[in-house]
Amino acid sequence: MVPKQAVIRVKKLCEDFSYYLNKFEEANPFTGPCVYFHMRTLTRLRELGLPAVFDDVLFFEYLYATLTSWGLHRTGPKGSKLVDFKVFLLNFRAQKERIIALARQRLTAIPLAEAANIADSLYHIISSIKVSRTTTQLVAGSKALHHLLPSLMPPIDREYTLKFFYGYNPLTYKTERVVLREIFPFFVKIASEKRDVIYKWIGQGFHTSETKVIDNAIIGFVLAELKGKRKTGTRKRVYDYEIIDRILEKHGGSMRLADLAKEAKIPYQYVRGYIKRHPEKYIMLKDAEGNVIVMLIAA
Repeated sequence: MVPKQAVIRVKKLCEDFSYYLNKFEEANPFTGPCVYFHMRTLTRLRELGLPAVFDDVLFFEYLYATLTSWGLHRTGPKGSKLVDFKVFLLNFRAQKERIIALARQRLTAIPLAEAANIADSLYHIISSIKVSRTTTQLVAGSKALHHLLPSLMPPIDREYTLKFFYGYNPLTYKTERVVLREIFPFFVKIASEKRDVIYKWIGQGFHTSETKVIDNAIIGFVLAELKGKRKTGTRKRVYDYEIIDRILEKHGGSMRLADLAKEAKIPYQYVRGYIKRHPEKYIMLKDAEGNVIVMLIAA
């Protein structure tokens, strides 16, 4: 069974979901290739869709690069290793029908009573694609399958996901199927309770899907509550970054960054960091006097 603390943590996460997403934003833990190739992979998936993507080698090359940049293939004799690309491609294509059968499922719409059965279906695919050369497949397989079923399969790792639910690495004591069966219903619960908030965040930076938003909130929780214990009982102030769009719209879509930060009542460096992390929404440039100007990109 999942420890009782997992139930408490899920409840706390749901109660303060936006706070932990903002903690993720402030930490900005992932940059460079791991973001770039993730985005390219999902863009290719959306362009082609299922089942056409199974015939597209470029999609799987992007996915292979994504998993490498996510730390699943390390150089040298030690560390995690992906299987050779040809094997990687063949293994995925062999699971084509099972993956397509789950394509319409969304984490935010699954009845809790069906969660365990869907977890079993996902695990069957994960254990069959065998993307990693290691004996365990849940971490590498979930991250890979996430890019074909981004609305259903959350990426799972030891550093954040398993630490959040268990506080330790359960794969030492439990089978991977049992672990997925235990934690997947919690993902369904979070998705159901925070559906509206989740959909507001999708499309902003690294918040690329329902499951990735939840994953990012869990990362924010671990960073805030489990990796950096507060020395006092006070909580660091959380800012409402959504006000930035409203202020820019009020001023015709552009204004000085300094004035924007002042009106939003958010520290200048926080606003600047938020703007830089969302190039899909904003443009920053300097005017003739050297002032930094922020422009809102029309939707």
